[in-house]
Amino acid sequence: MFKAKLILLAAVLSSVYLSAAHASTTLDEALDQLYDSVAAKFVQNRYFHNSADPDLARIKNLKLPDFQMMDKELFRSSMKSYCTLLESPNGKKVKNTARFGIVNFTENSGVRRFFIYDVAGQQMIHNIWVAHGGNTRFSQWYSLKDVDENEFGGMTKEVVLSGGDVSVASLFSNRNGSNQSSVGMAIAASEPYYSAENGWNALRLTGVDGALNSNLKPRAVVFHEWNYTSQMMGYYLSAPLSEGCPMLPTRGYYQGQYNVEIARKLMSELYSAPVLFYHDRMNAADNEAGYNANFEEFNSMKQEISDNMKSYAEDYKWTPENAKKYESTIQTKFDTAWRPLIEETYKYFKNKSAYYGVEPKNEAACRKALGI
Repeated sequence: MFKAKLILLAAVLSSVYLSAAHASTTLDEALDQLYDSVAAKFVQNRYFHNSADPDLARIKNLKLPDFQMMDKELFRSSMKSYCTLLESPNGKKVKNTARFGIVNFTENSGVRRFFIYDVAGQQMIHNIWVAHGGNTRFSQWYSLKDVDENEFGGMTKEVVLSGGDVSVASLFSNRNGSNQSSVGMAIAASEPYYSAENGWNALRLTGVDGALNSNLKPRAVVFHEWNYTSQMMGYYLSAPLSEGCPMLPTRGYYQGQYNVEIARKLMSELYSAPVLFYHDRMNAADNEAGYNANFEEFNSMKQEISDNMKSYAEDYKWTPENAKKYESTIQTKFDTAWRPLIEETYKYFKNKSAYYGVEPKNEAACRKALGI
């Protein structure tokens, strides 16, 4: 009996000590301390340093994108999002609380912007690149054939305009058929599936963040592999474009080993786990800035169309009337294709995430879930 009382007393004292420890630090301070620990482990991980990994000496000419830890603010907000999801009704759908995926679409696709966090181990265990949707940039090619197929179809010098840096995603949507990426909190399926039609393995995603990503599942936006190796990534230094899916490299050199089935390895970690897709335009001020930046680029490319058309007019001896007609047609096509997407993206990011940027209601449960 005496021993039992001592055990009970110890438990009470321990609880009091932990409560006092929690009281001495705010949740933000505790998360910042967690970040410092995770960041230190990240730096110490030999597989997260291209130059420090002796195995890379065998492929020293391969210019793989460097690893980088996410910044503290994104980490802190992501962990709160994780807690907010678990305490919500959708938290019951999360069967794998040991893993948390975070995709930072703010970074370009040449950066390792996809992280998988080991919640219990309090460390990042994967850091890799991931693709975004193709209609996220003014990337369409315009041809003189768009004006008159019969008149210009045989021209060798036919391209009038190509888009800017397609490795940067700036246009987003939740709309079916948009071929754009979505942001917000999602939950991965409990098992992968094989697409016989496409010939790849995939992991379904269900969006649980309202208007931000409710159509992930109907749109068949999934994690899937692409026929891209780490060697190809080292050559192109950016990921290919998708129809909205966060594609992962099929195989290649990975964490000290060759011919690793990278996509399968990463997807196996995420079965039934939450995944946050983030872009800085989820913050109101950044959405305003992004909207203005989109139009600045848009107007710049309209000027590029005009300059290119003047060059063609000189090369092909067009009459002033024809030159004006051709430029007007291309400008109209550009306006019709891209201006609405700029407006749509701005309105899209007006939708608030139910998880990102939201403070957990149950701080004690959040601390327990994160081990802080």
